[in-house]
Amino acid sequence: MRERRRGGLRGSMRDGSDDSPVDSHRCCGSPITTCGTCVQRIDALWAQRPRIRLHLRSKGVQEDQIDDVLSDVYLTAWRRLDLLPANHDAAVGWLFVTVGYVLSNHRRGRSRRRSLIHRVADEVNTASAALAQPIETTRLEAIEGWRSLNQDDRHVLYLSLSGLALDHIAYLLDCSRSAAAMRLSRARRRLTEQSV
Repeated sequence: MRERRRGGLRGSMRDGSDDSPVDSHRCCGSPITTCGTCVQRIDALWAQRPRIRLHLRSKGVQEDQIDDVLSDVYLTAWRRLDLLPANHDAAVGWLFVTVGYVLSNHRRGRSRRRSLIHRVADEVNTASAALAQPIETTRLEAIEGWRSLNQDDRHVLYLSLSGLALDHIAYLLDCSRSAAAMRLSRARRRLTEQSV
């Protein structure tokens, strides 16, 4: 198996996680927040926010998502401060490369959410056909109906659509079988009302 390069751009920052503790580092062994060198480095990188914002806009990132991406980029930089290049210009380059990895993670997350919404909409349509009062709805109406439900209703419906038996649903909801059946029935009724 190939060993990961500790100081390189590949592997060491793709996932955003870090095995080393966040509160101390190799520079002097003191907490990061009290080390003058580390605080200066973070401040210098933090000053690059306007450039990174422009870069994100040029990549087509929507305004409401820019702050999330920036937060993840700087969180990764904070966690990996010891691995950043010592040269300031190289560290800024590292930030821009990290932007690419973070954007990829955000895009994959959006794609997973979209696919889950479509899968749930298909499941809702399939499950509703089995009800006494079938729902004839389009995918968009099913999605809107699903979104309008409260979290408890979505949870019980999701458990049911996952193929779990009523006994298992009751166990997961920490209630009796009859209470689980009632919650499921009410959630289905609310979904039917929202989707029609």
